[in-house]
Amino acid sequence: DTVDLNTDYVIAVTTKAGLRRYVLWDTVMFTWLEPHTIKITGRTKYYIDIVWECMPLSEIEKALMKTAVTHGISISEYTVWPYIQPSGKKCYECIIATDKTPDSIEDFTAQLDHNLCDFRAYKDERIDTSMISAPIIHFVTPDVFYARLEKKGKLGWQHKVPKISNERTVIEELLQLLATSH
Repeated sequence: DTVDLNTDYVIAVTTKAGLRRYVLWDTVMFTWLEPHTIKITGRTKYYIDIVWECMPLSEIEKALMKTAVTHGISISEYTVWPYIQPSGKKCYECIIATDKTPDSIEDFTAQLDHNLCDFRAYKDERIDTSMISAPIIHFVTPDVFYARLEKKGKLGWQHKVPKISNERTVIEELLQLLATSH
């Protein structure tokens, strides 16, 4: 009776006394309250959390696709990771693979930032508290993603680059490939 509709919740199993807890790592959303109906919306590892905004992959993907349509480009691959700038400011860093770079990267970045603000927790930390700054975006051709997979010995349909994570390992590998290709 205290849940909100269309809000992600983490599933935790506990004893009746609450002495022990086990987090299942799944997220669910209540779609109906009478009777209680849930839908599984993802895994907790598919969130970025720089400053308690808990941005889910689904919201990032929605913002990216909306921005791509606005700018008339098609995104074939992407990955988004948290980044702490030398100034200490935090932001999302994105590598986006597309065959056509937008006419204005600055406009694309501003539009993506605006679309990310559709997610309330991001807007709170971005606009209200200024804890997060505008995203940093790198546009690449799809072959950069394939080169990383090939270097790891994981080229093939069953392997893919993670879309988001709170650890920067993959994005650092991609940025290193990007730097050596220029």
